[in-house]
Amino acid sequence: MPRNSSGTYVSPAGDAAVTGTPISSVAYNGQNSDIAAELTNSVDRLGRGGMLANLPMGSNRITGLGNPVGAQDAVTLATLESYAASPGQMAPQPNNTVLANISGGASAPAAVTLAALAAAAAPTFASLPGAIGLTVSNQTVASPSSQVSIAALSAVVVNAAGLGVQLTFVLETASLSVSGLGGLDVGAVAANTWYNVYLIYNPTGGTAGALLSLSEWSPTLPSGFTFFARLGSCRTDGSNNLYRFVQRGNRFQWALTAGTNTTSMMLLSGTTGSVTTPTWTQIALYFVGPTATAVDCVMVNSGTTNFIGIAAPNANYGAADSASNPPPMQTNSTYYTVVSKIIVLETFNLYAALQSNVVLYVAGFVDSVNAC
Repeated sequence: MPRNSSGTYVSPAGDAAVTGTPISSVAYNGQNSDIAAELTNSVDRLGRGGMLANLPMGSNRITGLGNPVGAQDAVTLATLESYAASPGQMAPQPNNTVLANISGGASAPAAVTLAALAAAAAPTFASLPGAIGLTVSNQTVASPSSQVSIAALSAVVVNAAGLGVQLTFVLETASLSVSGLGGLDVGAVAANTWYNVYLIYNPTGGTAGALLSLSEWSPTLPSGFTFFARLGSCRTDGSNNLYRFVQRGNRFQWALTAGTNTTSMMLLSGTTGSVTTPTWTQIALYFVGPTATAVDCVMVNSGTTNFIGIAAPNANYGAADSASNPPPMQTNSTYYTVVSKIIVLETFNLYAALQSNVVLYVAGFVDSVNAC
């Protein structure tokens, strides 16, 4: 009879020998046939034959196993631990990195950051670039005449498709004396020029950086960097040195600093036009970033008598004494009067009429960046 379901062999009934009684040939031959059948069904130590069914190990180990050679060989623990995976196979990866194919097509998997994987798996709708807790400045860098820093609690950078990646605790620096990543995207530094300050990101390496560019919308990005956000502006003087400035959120301000090229607010105009006719003078806003939406003006009467100054976003406002169409900004007092006003820009010019001893300055501006 065969072994039972637990693998236990039980001799056939009636095959037990009895003292003083001849052995039955039928019982003897039946037992031998049964034993022969079960020996045939046993595993041969020389590997002859082969398993005809799965081999349950009952929670026991196979020990002393040789290292695999063929494709169907069992794998030892030592072989598994020392196995060098190809790029298309799983292998231990650096922290926050996985193997994936996010480029599409039949490309082999490559190491990508979790942020890049999340960006690739994000819904296909546009994100808005911007920053929270943003500061852009050259006041805290080693070389303020050439360097600009970006600091933000959180920032969103987008790629050409408008998909966004959020970066946190940003701190990056760019220099006018460097080309490419961490510097100018193209060309050499120029005098009396506005440069746009970008935060950029490489999704494959999970690397962020800063970039300076003449372009207000489309910088030339270094290889691998496909995400970016314009977060501010800076300006050089006639000697290619940066003026001192601080931008918090979207508010830019000239940072007056003794012994530098920025010791006073930027002069727009002195005596000009007529405040009574009025006769307006168009004033180009050289010291306002080209992406500004409003200008922070300061008007000063430094005389000892009643000198008048007026300013407006266009030339259609009335005279200084108009009760029906007064200019949005004016000073009409004596002795060192200071008036400040943020004027929303209609064009990239202001219009002013200033009597003797009245001067119009720009203290800063509101940039069009999405930041706070």
